[in-house]
Amino acid sequence: MKTQNPRLKIRKFVLNAPNSVFLPSEDGYFRLNHNETTGLISQKLARKIISGNLNALSEYPSYRELHEAIARYAAVSVHMIHTTNGSDDAIPKIIRMLFDGKRKVLLTVPTFPTYERALKIEGIPFRGIAYTPGVRAFEFPMKQVLTELKSPRVQGLIICNPSNPLGTGIDKYAVKKLADACKKKSIPLIIDEAYLEFHKVSAVSLLKTHPNVIILRTFSKTFGLAGLRLGYVIAVPSVIASLKKLSLPWEVNHAAMRAGLVVLKHKKHFLTELKRTIKRREAMSVLFQHHGIRTMNSKANFIVCKTPRMLSLVHTLKKHKIVVKSMSPASVHLPFLADCFRISVPGPDIEKAAFRHITSALREYTKLHEN
Repeated sequence: MKTQNPRLKIRKFVLNAPNSVFLPSEDGYFRLNHNETTGLISQKLARKIISGNLNALSEYPSYRELHEAIARYAAVSVHMIHTTNGSDDAIPKIIRMLFDGKRKVLLTVPTFPTYERALKIEGIPFRGIAYTPGVRAFEFPMKQVLTELKSPRVQGLIICNPSNPLGTGIDKYAVKKLADACKKKSIPLIIDEAYLEFHKVSAVSLLKTHPNVIILRTFSKTFGLAGLRLGYVIAVPSVIASLKKLSLPWEVNHAAMRAGLVVLKHKKHFLTELKRTIKRREAMSVLFQHHGIRTMNSKANFIVCKTPRMLSLVHTLKKHKIVVKSMSPASVHLPFLADCFRISVPGPDIEKAAFRHITSALREYTKLHEN
């Protein structure tokens, strides 16, 4: 007698959800398509991270010390901090906590794809307002955003400052203008500050007068801990208390917690490396420009490059072991990006080799299209 395998009933909203994107590891390649900053953790720092109480491997973590360290770094009360398993982990929780399917959420696009994904999963309508491209920079669509915020159909605004994936930053006056407009409507303004240290513009000071502001940050960029998945949310205590109710116990593991403590204790080292990363970013921009490739100004650890023969250059770079991110999928929001790709700044561990391979690729590309 044959045994029938019962088929699990999957809820419809899951079946209709967008697929997760799991990018393959390009072994033997310089992977400059993920906005990672490698080589920031020295052997000395790594030993500090893995040393300590071995019972930590068997005990559930306590976050008090880490929260206090983050609060000191961000210059806020410890009651305004909540750590997460990467800032990505906070995004769906915040969206689930604040929004419903009755009104729309505004996004400036293109944006970090996790926002659109989380909104789609929750069945929350959203409207993307596109950046305006310029010769060397993208312009934040302030006028359009402020106009849209007047609509009673809007329930919130999400922005990245600086923008991911464009690298564009807005100043503190623009941030306050957005916060004021959202406060007037009693709706949340969510600001992703993943690249804060590159831009040095934060909305933290607004929390004293704007309880509608929620800030997301990560240890992945400036501190080079992308693989340990450590992020945090800064908001008024009442918002943090509600967010904790949506979080499972011990979502951040001991290794990530310990790493967060160590890197904050040695923040001077990372801020020094940040200056060097910015210098490498500018040198890489000049290198591409020298070969006739337009580059856009950036306030992050990557640059956006534009050329009519984008695919040819992307393939040539990969031939020379350099993997970059084609931005053509984003052209649905901004057709200007159809000829663009994004490339991360090589870390100090691969700087010389990566620049050598990029230079070889650019020479071949130039020779290929010189006629």
